[in-house]
Amino acid sequence: MDAALAAFPDRFIGCGSVPLDLPGEQISAVIEREVVGRGLCGIGELTPPPGQAARIEPVLQACTDQGGLPVVVHGFAPTTADDLRTLAELARRYPRVPLVVSQLGGLNWMDAVELVRDIPTMYLELSTANIIFAVRLAITEIPERTLFGSDAPYGDPLLSRSTVERVTTSGEIRDRVLGATAATLFGLA
Repeated sequence: MDAALAAFPDRFIGCGSVPLDLPGEQISAVIEREVVGRGLCGIGELTPPPGQAARIEPVLQACTDQGGLPVVVHGFAPTTADDLRTLAELARRYPRVPLVVSQLGGLNWMDAVELVRDIPTMYLELSTANIIFAVRLAITEIPERTLFGSDAPYGDPLLSRSTVERVTTSGEIRDRVLGATAATLFGLA
């Protein structure tokens, strides 16, 4: 681990995260060495401060340079509705990078569903959904880009799965949401 990583140990979680306050060339080097070099399948869960979603742009550039690694961005607070719109603009600017908004966009779930629906490289992960209608709407509007999530250990995986099963019928869409889409997205299929 080099000095850049040692200085930000609390920001390295999930499938391979990166500090957002490094210069772009250092972010690129960290991604090449610590994500690609370790054979990880994506980056996340990035959580920029409120109103600063644009800080993930160097990550998206580096992921484009690496062939389009998926990036997961925290969707609940501190992410704001304006941050979701910024993420959508960045997704348009970096169409080779799948961008996953986690936690159904939090309290801004209606905006998140609309934005993800309209941008083919965006995905929506369902953890922390507290309104069953929101899950049903997301799956109805974007069945091929909605991902199961439970937010364990804070959420309950069984209840989250039951919610997906409640709003879908058995078959291809349910299978996609419960894992097939994620397996394809992260190169595990």
